[in-house]
Amino acid sequence: MSRPRKNPDYNAEMIMNEFLKDMAEYYEKSPQASLRDVAAEFDVTLLKVRKILITAGVYSTDISNEIQELEEQGRTIEEIMDTTGLSRASVHSYLPYKKGIYNAREVSLDAERSRKYRQRKLAVLRLAENRRAKDLGTFGASYLYPIFLRFGVKSR
Repeated sequence: MSRPRKNPDYNAEMIMNEFLKDMAEYYEKSPQASLRDVAAEFDVTLLKVRKILITAGVYSTDISNEIQELEEQGRTIEEIMDTTGLSRASVHSYLPYKKGIYNAREVSLDAERSRKYRQRKLAVLRLAENRRAKDLGTFGASYLYPIFLRFGVKSR
C-alpha cells in the first residue's frame, strides 16, 4: 500500500492544461498582441510563451513548422540543428512541450522539496563558514590566507 499524497489536490496535467488554455485564449482574443505582450501578461519569458503557444497549437512560423516536421520524420535534435543551422536551445524552443511546463505558477511537491533542500544545504554551508571563521580567529585566518610580511616574505 502506498503512502497518502501530501497534496491530493495537485494535478500537474490539469495545471498545464489550464495554463495552456488561458494563454492561448489571451493570444487569440488579441490579434494585435505580440509574444512580448503575452509574456508580460503572464509574467513568463518570451521563449516559454512561444513554446506554450506552439504546444497549444495556436502559434506557428515557417521555422517552427519545419522543425516539427523534421522531428515527426524521426530526425534527432543534432540532425535538426545541422539542417536548420540553429542551436540546440533554439531547436527545443520550437518544439512543443511533451512532459509538462517547467517553472509553472504552482510547483509540484517534488520541486518544492528540492527547493527546500537547496535552501537548507546553503544555510548549513553558510553556518559552517561562519563557525570556521570565528574559531580560527586572527591566527587561523592568516593560516588559511597567507599574508606577506613587510619585506615580501610569506608568513608560511
